[in-house]
Amino acid sequence: MRSILLIEGNQQHEVYCADSMELLDKVEADIIYLDPPYNQRQYAPNYHLLETIAKYDSPDIYGVAGLRPYDEQKSTFCNAVTALRDLEIIAKEGNYKYIVLSYNNEGIMKEEDIHKVLEKYGELKLIEKSYSRFKSHNRTKNAVKKVKEQLYILKKYV
Repeated sequence: MRSILLIEGNQQHEVYCADSMELLDKVEADIIYLDPPYNQRQYAPNYHLLETIAKYDSPDIYGVAGLRPYDEQKSTFCNAVTALRDLEIIAKEGNYKYIVLSYNNEGIMKEEDIHKVLEKYGELKLIEKSYSRFKSHNRTKNAVKKVKEQLYILKKYV
């Protein structure tokens, strides 16, 4: 494996490999973009190969799929209660001018709950776009055929 080529520019930027909750009091930014899980399934197992490439390590793997351990990467956004709690912490304590949350109308955090949390901390705008649902087992007449992707844009009070 070769190291990647880095192209330098004249804009300042920073990249972190950390839990976003740990960065709240360390990072100041104009915008934070959040794209948390919409359901109870953890993301980490889906990206175990990319994680291994990025870390350039040789983890002890387990299971038929050869997964790397991911207990320390479990997202609190895969649980409705802890997701809303942490969204509020980010909105309240994060040093950002704008928070952009990408979500969908079938996520474990309900739209009205997201509104209740975010609108306390600034001016909230919601943009929605309908998409056709993809589900391999979605063959029934009564199945919902559309899902709404939602973009919550919060301009925080100063």
